[in-house]
Amino acid sequence: MKKILLLAAGLIPFALGFGMNALMTANMNLVLPYRLIGIVLLLFWGFFGYRMKDFAGSARRSAILIHLIPCAVLLLLLYQELVLGRYWPNLVGIATQFYYLPLLNIAFGLERLPFALAGGWVHRMWYSYLIAFGLMWAAFYLGSRLKTNHTK
Repeated sequence: MKKILLLAAGLIPFALGFGMNALMTANMNLVLPYRLIGIVLLLFWGFFGYRMKDFAGSARRSAILIHLIPCAVLLLLLYQELVLGRYWPNLVGIATQFYYLPLLNIAFGLERLPFALAGGWVHRMWYSYLIAFGLMWAAFYLGSRLKTNHTK
């Protein structure tokens, strides 16, 4: 049952991304606090790391299980971006784009940093998706490490 909860938790960014899109589409003049939404999602993901550290037997297994869906979404996005050069015009293409939507503002900022230091900047969506996935993984890992240090 706990493993199913870990898998189900991997679906949370879908709901948040679709909700953000619905708000932005319904209220074109509304400016959401995008960075704050991303930070809250990362804190929430870290809380999952803290609470669900041993749901699959170990912290590593829990991290792998909760990130199966984010990894599958990332692979689909990379295929669409790098191989096809376009997004699928169906629900799968839309859903994969919305999955990382809450984290894209933070990812864009982190994406620009190394290029700005080098004197130039070229935006690539696939790079932002990789950064967003890394942020999720890092937040979960830090949360699980916090629990490890807290229980000693």
